[in-house]
Amino acid sequence: MKLIISPHNVTLTKAIEDHLPIDVTDYEHVPDGPGTVLITHEANFSMDATAGRPGLLYQRKQPLPGDFKDRLATTLRHTLLAAARLETHPGLKFRTDELTIKIADRLLAPNTSETFATQKPTLIDWVQENQTAAGDWTIYVDSDLFFFGSLAGLLAGLADTSIALSPHRFNPGTEHLSAYGDYNAGFGIWRNDAEGRRCLREWRDDCLAWCFNRAEGGRFMNQGYLTDWPARYRRAAVLRHPGVNLAPWNIGSHRLRLDDSTVLVDEHPLQCFHFSSLSRTPTGDWQTFYTYDAMHEPAVQTGIYAPYLQSLERVSRELSATHAFPVLDSLRAADPDIPMLTMRARA
Repeated sequence: MKLIISPHNVTLTKAIEDHLPIDVTDYEHVPDGPGTVLITHEANFSMDATAGRPGLLYQRKQPLPGDFKDRLATTLRHTLLAAARLETHPGLKFRTDELTIKIADRLLAPNTSETFATQKPTLIDWVQENQTAAGDWTIYVDSDLFFFGSLAGLLAGLADTSIALSPHRFNPGTEHLSAYGDYNAGFGIWRNDAEGRRCLREWRDDCLAWCFNRAEGGRFMNQGYLTDWPARYRRAAVLRHPGVNLAPWNIGSHRLRLDDSTVLVDEHPLQCFHFSSLSRTPTGDWQTFYTYDAMHEPAVQTGIYAPYLQSLERVSRELSATHAFPVLDSLRAADPDIPMLTMRARA
């Protein structure tokens, strides 16, 4: 898709508030480049075709006032406004239910897990404030969670709750891992009410003050802070469904069995599984350093990991065929000194 922007195109260049147009540059000759770029003093606007999926790219250059949440809100507002202006062109329509956010300042925001962990509460807070109706739920899940069932029943049981926490439920013999927090930050639920909003704001402030990849004084990344929430927030609840956020670190604490194709956890249907620390090798195998005995059980290998790996491989093929997306690979370097459990997706 090619988007033509000229300095005389009033639709975009004169309609974005607080932006001074300077120039229009054509990068169509650059493979996988930004195409036509509208350069303003404050930011650049261009079409982004990452993975063969056209989208509008807004690159902020000048500082913005306020904290990270304020700057994020302003950036998104300008991006959505530009998209709306461009949609006056016949046949052009942007999706607004999917956003990719990149922080390009490596001095202020190094490309580390600590940076991502620090900003997670701010992103959730923004989504709740701008995209969640009053009284409704904002649910955060890590990208390595896979759902085997619906959460509708779980949510229906949280009528008097503003915050729902997922306990780690560590396997016997791994209680020392509680140094990293009693609750898992990869799955969380907040109601858009006074206490839910207060929780997210205070979590954001806590993480901005301290968020490091080490256990220290009850703190660890953005996760250690959750341990105090049941005492800190009157309407905080701990999820007790054994099939919610099942993970390698807690499957040894439950009884698992297969009922046809359904995995039962303490006789409750599995709702979602946390596939933490799973990576793909160059030869197409999948591996994890979680090698607990429970990981070898048929219910785990056949009922949990097999359908997930099949889904990943299928989606990878579809993205590659439809959008020229690279096939699945892993950025995680394997340490040859760490024992690994190796699996392969079935055809």
